[in-house]
Amino acid sequence: MSQAHDSINAVGEIVTERAKGFRAFGLIMAELGFCMVMPWLRNRLGERFFSPFMIAVMTIFTFSVANMMNASPTFISAYVGLLVALSIYHLFVINRRNANDEQWHTRYEGNFNIQSLVNKLPKGKSYWWCEGFYEPLLVLVIGLLINKFLDAGLSALFVFSAAWMVIRARFYYFLYREKLLDERDALIESEVKLDAVNGKPASETKGFIVKGVNTMKPNDKKAVARSMLSEKDFSEISS
Repeated sequence: MSQAHDSINAVGEIVTERAKGFRAFGLIMAELGFCMVMPWLRNRLGERFFSPFMIAVMTIFTFSVANMMNASPTFISAYVGLLVALSIYHLFVINRRNANDEQWHTRYEGNFNIQSLVNKLPKGKSYWWCEGFYEPLLVLVIGLLINKFLDAGLSALFVFSAAWMVIRARFYYFLYREKLLDERDALIESEVKLDAVNGKPASETKGFIVKGVNTMKPNDKKAVARSMLSEKDFSEISS
């Protein structure tokens, strides 16, 4: 009944629903691309975020992508070995934290290792700029340096990872923004529902309206009001 359910948004919702499978695939790829560099990129990881399952998937995927990029077996072994060593370190930190009964959010995705430096850069304190620009940029630069001095195949893995990190950040920003807008709309609706059912214009209801309410039959209007309003507000409008 509200502005949010007009025809174009209804089409958008259908398209979004149909695209869920594609989005799920994209998110999996983005997470896999990110996890190939994450152990050396971040610290203070949460226990359920950096799980043994993630470590196993990360190792297998890194090895597979590096082979696909025709990286030197020597460099593949060295890089995967580095990831395994860092994973053991992160698990040690997590276990020590648990042994000390330190409270830490288990889903925390970690601190960027050079965050103090990034804070001095433009928008460096922004979470989304850090995750969606500065972290992928660092991975990309390291990849280009590896290409110049070490191995083109291993470099391609870093470039591949940087691209998916950008996609990952944008995807999560979209979900964050969507949730934030839902909360904003819910706040507006909680404030102006009664006015909307009473047929006040959008200029007085912050854009939340009930279409056609001024021409509804009394019983139809009462049905709409009953579904939208609290008992107190419904009693007020039906009296």
